[in-house]
Amino acid sequence: MEYDNEYTALAPCNYSFPITDVKSFMQLAATIKGVAVGFYAGSAPLFVDKTGHKYGSGILATQARHSAFLNDAISISPFAASFDVPLDANAAFTIFSKYIVSCPAETPRSYLVNPSITTVGKIDSNVAQGSTVSFTVAKDYIVPSGNLYIGWPTYSGPLFSDATFKNSTRTLTAKVPKNASLAGRSYAYLTQSTGTEFGNYANLIAGPAIVPILPPYLA
Repeated sequence: MEYDNEYTALAPCNYSFPITDVKSFMQLAATIKGVAVGFYAGSAPLFVDKTGHKYGSGILATQARHSAFLNDAISISPFAASFDVPLDANAAFTIFSKYIVSCPAETPRSYLVNPSITTVGKIDSNVAQGSTVSFTVAKDYIVPSGNLYIGWPTYSGPLFSDATFKNSTRTLTAKVPKNASLAGRSYAYLTQSTGTEFGNYANLIAGPAIVPILPPYLA
C-alpha cells in the first residue's frame, strides 16, 4: 500500500495462473478477491495510524464488492453470512503460494506457508452443512498420528469436526458443522487441537482449504 508519500508499495511477485477459459478465469478471480477480503479484515488490527485505517478500510470495501459480484457469477452466495472470516498472512500466502513463481528479494518473509490441503470437487460447488467433505493432502506431507480435526474459523469463534485420514488415497474426510455463521466462502484447517488456542494459529498443521458452504436459508 502506498499513501501520503510515507509508505512505498512493494514490488510485485511473479505469478502463474491456471487459466484456460472464461470459467476458470472467473473461478480464480473469485478466489483471489475472497482471500483479499479476508486478509484485509485480518490485517485491520495491524494498522498503527488513522491514515492506514482509512485507506485499508476503503480497499476492503472495494474488494468486498468485487468478491460479491464474482461469487454470484460462479453460483456462490454473494452475501452468505453477516461477517467475513479474517485471515492472517500465513493463511493468505498458503492459498496463494501455488500461484507464486518468484518474489523480489525485498519481499517480507515474516509469514509462513503451511502444508496445503485442497478441497476435492469444484470450487463453485456449494457444500451443504452436515454433509461430508474431502480434502487431498500433498504426497510429501507426513500427516501426524493421533486425533485429527478440521477447524472452521468463524467470526464468533472456531468450529471443529472430527477428521479421518486415509493414507492410500491421501485424503482427509470430515463433516461440515451445522452453524449459521458458517456459510459462503469458508476455510478449513487441519489441526490436532479443539481449544481456544486455535484462534492464535498455534496448533494448525495444514491449510487452509477453501470450502464454499451453502447458507442454511438456501438449503
